[in-house]
Amino acid sequence: MNKFFTAVSAVLLGASLWGAEALDAKKAADFTGDVKDIKDVGGGVVRISTKKPAFRIRTKKIAIDPSQKYKLSVEYRKVPGSKSEGRFYCGPTNFDAQGREISCDSLFPVAGSETTLVTPVKVGDRIVRIKNGSKWQVKYGRIAFNVKNDLSDLPNFDLLRFSAIKPIGFVWEVTLSAPAPKAYPEGTAVRNHLDGASYRYLVGNAVPGDQWKKVERVVEGVSRDNVPEKNNSWRIGSVSAALVFFINGKDLDLEIRNVKITPIL
Repeated sequence: MNKFFTAVSAVLLGASLWGAEALDAKKAADFTGDVKDIKDVGGGVVRISTKKPAFRIRTKKIAIDPSQKYKLSVEYRKVPGSKSEGRFYCGPTNFDAQGREISCDSLFPVAGSETTLVTPVKVGDRIVRIKNGSKWQVKYGRIAFNVKNDLSDLPNFDLLRFSAIKPIGFVWEVTLSAPAPKAYPEGTAVRNHLDGASYRYLVGNAVPGDQWKKVERVVEGVSRDNVPEKNNSWRIGSVSAALVFFINGKDLDLEIRNVKITPIL
């Protein structure tokens, strides 16, 4: 009887794994974004030739199960015969159940920065008054609203940028980078977040060579940003994923192939 149930469980598990979505982007039609600058060259190779300083494409999204292992992989090289010296980046990007792209600042809390609003925030305000800003950081700073001490609010998209913070009497005044677009009542729980790397890069600031180069990574589980295991996991809240490519500078002539997100069975 035990052997029977073990066998049935194995079959069901196998069926579940084999039903997992996979990504295999081998044609220009498998990408979205600045697709006018990419084309098929045959054999599953996609060519990217652009002079745009803000070029970005990504693959189509696939549904993911963060509890399962996946292999991310891509091969790249310079277009044969080209003099391209442009640099490029590639990495996974994640989306939540509402289709929102999960950014670093939504998952990068400053430890011990939780506090509350001393006065209400009204639409159009540029100053936010908080009870304690002693641990807050200005560089790349965000105010996250309606936070939870156990971090269960992550990813938190209720964010405002700020450019300065200073103590004034018994409160701290935070200067917003732009007028507040919505109101928050006195006592709202807030936290300092930071921005950081846009993606968890597979390839970063790379100059492609003449020969194909393969990069790959295994990811499983979820984590917030600025933790040691972040590059080997998805971002918290992820239900779908894609691979994104963009450039630093211009004049990039690049070929890519075997662009994959593959469940490990």
